[in-house]
Amino acid sequence: MASELLEDISEKLTEEQGISVKKGEENGFEYTLVRVLSERGSSIIGRDIGSYYTLTLPEGNFDRRSCVKPLTGFLRGLVGQGSVLIAALGNPDITPDALGPLTAERILVTRHLRIASPKMFGSLRETILCRPGVLSMSGIESAQQIRAAAELTRPDCVIVIDALAGRDVSMLCRSIQIADTGISPGSGVGNDRQRISRGTLGIPVISVGVPTVADAFDEREDKKAGAMFVTPRDIDFRVRRLSRIIADAVNTALQPSLSREELISLTEE
Repeated sequence: MASELLEDISEKLTEEQGISVKKGEENGFEYTLVRVLSERGSSIIGRDIGSYYTLTLPEGNFDRRSCVKPLTGFLRGLVGQGSVLIAALGNPDITPDALGPLTAERILVTRHLRIASPKMFGSLRETILCRPGVLSMSGIESAQQIRAAAELTRPDCVIVIDALAGRDVSMLCRSIQIADTGISPGSGVGNDRQRISRGTLGIPVISVGVPTVADAFDEREDKKAGAMFVTPRDIDFRVRRLSRIIADAVNTALQPSLSREELISLTEE
């Protein structure tokens, strides 16, 4: 999470250093927008050049609809026009890693509809869904599956949805990050896979992620804890709620011609 790195480099947060930070509030939710502007800024913060938008959610209950609006606005500013391939990463059998698969259940897919009946569905943006799973389930890297799907369908951009590893335990499942720099699946848990980005696919890649686990290692404690990760006790509820929020934001951003009620009727049982 780019926003979690700000405390470590607070004295270097200037545009002259290649890093721009904006904090504010949208629809009652706090957000942080970090822009890495140059190679110098990239070396300071340890993140690729690009934009990192993080929306912070409050503890406890909140209106799901109200936090969809700011996410939708930022996504719309990144996806531009044209067709979109949505890649839902993660393992559906491991709850902290199931964000992508659960989100995929509520994504409105339209490519087949537009092909079958262009007059009826031509006003909908073309969307394609890819569910790569994880390497141990398929034997194929997620990046390779997404590249194959992109070569077949030729989308104008890719949206990748995945669970992330965070640093701040108190913020697990309480922030949603959207970045235009792509993603390296598994990097937060020491399990790097092939990178998914403009550099590897040749088209813009937008990542949407939520920190669901944090490293249990504390240098003040027994270092054996370094092999462990922690996750919220109510992870099942949180991941399901977050998957609905992200699906709502993606569907709303990509299909502005449909009302919220229409989108819900088309994507929820």
